[in-house]
Amino acid sequence: VFLYGAVALQAVGERMPAVAGRAVPAAALLLLLLPAGGNWLDSGRSVRDCSVLSQRAGPWACYGPRVGFFVSAAAWTADGLPAGSAVMTRKPRHFYVLSGHPSRAFPFVEDPDAHLALADQLGARYVLLDQWDGLAARYVGGAVRGRPEAFCYLRGFGAPVEGGAQLLGILPPEERAAPPEPSADVGIVACPESYYGRDVDVPEAYSSSSTIPLLADLDS
Repeated sequence: VFLYGAVALQAVGERMPAVAGRAVPAAALLLLLLPAGGNWLDSGRSVRDCSVLSQRAGPWACYGPRVGFFVSAAAWTADGLPAGSAVMTRKPRHFYVLSGHPSRAFPFVEDPDAHLALADQLGARYVLLDQWDGLAARYVGGAVRGRPEAFCYLRGFGAPVEGGAQLLGILPPEERAAPPEPSADVGIVACPESYYGRDVDVPEAYSSSSTIPLLADLDS
């Protein structure tokens, strides 16, 4: 765009007196650069604001609550899960760096059997239903809706409507009950204590007999 504009301005300048021929292109160029200059100033202010926010609230503060809850979940699992645990997530490399636990991306399909087969193959007993973007809600959420009896609830990080994440357990094949009747309300049982790290207190509200409503807020 700037190249075509410069050629056009040169042609106009050649048809005008010398003084006007120099003034018109200069004025036109200034008009073209003013919006860009405003954007540069706004970008500079955003960088400064982000730098201040990062110093106060940590390096992920500028990414918003959705990424922040992913980070909180990964950091909690460092001590919250048993040693050697594997977790399927949206961002495996980020998760590994933050938690120290090996991670693998969940399948980008809604078929629950694909998720369970990969988990069994990897020996992964956990999956993170986060809102970094919409993929976990679509694919992990679809798998949980299809086979809720194969999953258990471990811990939540923030409210779903605020971009929160939910850490789920994946039950071993022999503990997966028969698929329930289809229902609009998806609930899963709480994970047994063996899914938590040795020094982690199991939340009292999530006893082994509880059923945890799930995914309703992600649909709104």
